[in-house]
Amino acid sequence: MSFVRTVRILVACVLICLFSWSLLQYYVPYQLGDSVGGNLKAMRSIALLCYPRESIAYRYMRLTTAVNHVDTLNSLVPIFQQLPEFVVHARIGDVIDHHTRPVDTFWSGDYHKPRELRTSRLGRTSEGYVMNVQYYQRIIAEYLREHMPGEVTIVGGCHLASLGKKSQAYIVKLSQLFRRHGFSVEERITTLPSVHAADADFGFMCNAKVFVPSGGGFSSLVAEIVRLRGNVVLVSSESGTTEND
Repeated sequence: MSFVRTVRILVACVLICLFSWSLLQYYVPYQLGDSVGGNLKAMRSIALLCYPRESIAYRYMRLTTAVNHVDTLNSLVPIFQQLPEFVVHARIGDVIDHHTRPVDTFWSGDYHKPRELRTSRLGRTSEGYVMNVQYYQRIIAEYLREHMPGEVTIVGGCHLASLGKKSQAYIVKLSQLFRRHGFSVEERITTLPSVHAADADFGFMCNAKVFVPSGGGFSSLVAEIVRLRGNVVLVSSESGTTEND
């Protein structure tokens, strides 16, 4: 085998490896909640290979194989000197935009629908993830019993380059609801989030003085850390609003 042919083969191998690595990273999105919640299963080893070593998910999986070990996760989240006052996590993105249900139904209807209404184009369900106006009305009423309206930060994100129209409409409705009750609203919405952005949003919410979760494991993990740090989680149900501190 000639020297030139050997070099060509080596170059081709390097290019194939680089392409395969890029493709692997594209198809293994950063999933902090699933990494901590043990939902990656067989993908765990691939995630460890692809996730940046400074990321919260990578460091968590290197430290423990335990599922939802809040103390370990808490140790990886920085403590802010100035805590956000009131943070609301809004579950938006594919659970709304890829669902056949109109945004007005998400906002005004019962978010626990019969099984036959749970299908979306991705075969996913939105029940228990996207909260309706009644949920937030109970939260606001409970908060205003003891506090004056102040600044609320709405945090949300999606894995696409831009937010879908239904997600945009949902955020508008949510922001308007808080403004009508005298709050100033800041929207912290991330599209096509990087690992750094996802970890930054997670850390921001974990440092909230008052946190309002949406549905899903990601929001539940934030709520657990907020409670662990001695701050308040407001949770609303049909029977009323409970304050966990």
